[in-house]
Amino acid sequence: AVSPDALRELQVEMIDRFGLLPPAVKQLFAVTELKLAATPLGVRKLELGASGGRVVFTPKPAIDSMAILRMVSAHPGTVALDGADKLKITRMLDDGPTRVAFARELLAGLGGAAPFPAEPAGRAPPPPPPKPPPERIRRIRPRSW
Repeated sequence: AVSPDALRELQVEMIDRFGLLPPAVKQLFAVTELKLAATPLGVRKLELGASGGRVVFTPKPAIDSMAILRMVSAHPGTVALDGADKLKITRMLDDGPTRVAFARELLAGLGGAAPFPAEPAGRAPPPPPPKPPPERIRRIRPRSW
């Protein structure tokens, strides 16, 4: 799909044809929706695992660099710069739906549509992991679409 509307139409057509979608197909639609939201912002890759992940930007993203710096300074235990073109996310994201919801909020925050999500109440940010876990949700790579 080339737009969110086209993606919704495809989803409705699949539900009409095959009935309720299984969780794996719903996850595929959610990841495709994230790709459609990330590409215009200049996000080349978005990886999220159980204990965080990273965002990799294109050389000239359509995101205000000051907004990124404000996000990093406002959430020092959750977001950190990792080189000139990456953000490191350190936050517990236990399952796929939680990661997708967090990714939606993160992209909305980067695009200026909404503030970045705060850490859930009663939960302190975890210490940074030594390495990202091998389990990841789908990678976003606009060049391969």
